[in-house]
Amino acid sequence: GRTDLGFKNTALRVLINPVFVIIGSFYGIQGIVLSQAVFSVLFYWLNWSMIIKPILEKALSFIEYLRGMTPFLIFSVLAFAGLFVLKLTFDQSQSSAWMCIGLWTPAFGLLYWLLSRRAFLRLVNS
Repeated sequence: GRTDLGFKNTALRVLINPVFVIIGSFYGIQGIVLSQAVFSVLFYWLNWSMIIKPILEKALSFIEYLRGMTPFLIFSVLAFAGLFVLKLTFDQSQSSAWMCIGLWTPAFGLLYWLLSRRAFLRLVNS
């Protein structure tokens, strides 16, 4: 394999990630979470350009690489929306938090299975 590519990518991430954490820390925990989300999106492209593209030698375009993540991106957006609605629906007590988790967990599992059932079935059948 090309461990040198993985090492360069990891070194770059280790050097740049603290900058995102520091900038996000000015806005509290939510700022840090948002900065890490931005960091992940940026490094998704960098991961493709630094590791995937050189190894596969242009056999996989970035759009094709991105399509592999589309079901999980949709799943994440829907999961966030569902939790946001549950949070608005119930009060902020601890029992309500447990009720939200109890209501959302089965829906979350079903949604995940619906979006990734082909991969799941391939795993089971192999």
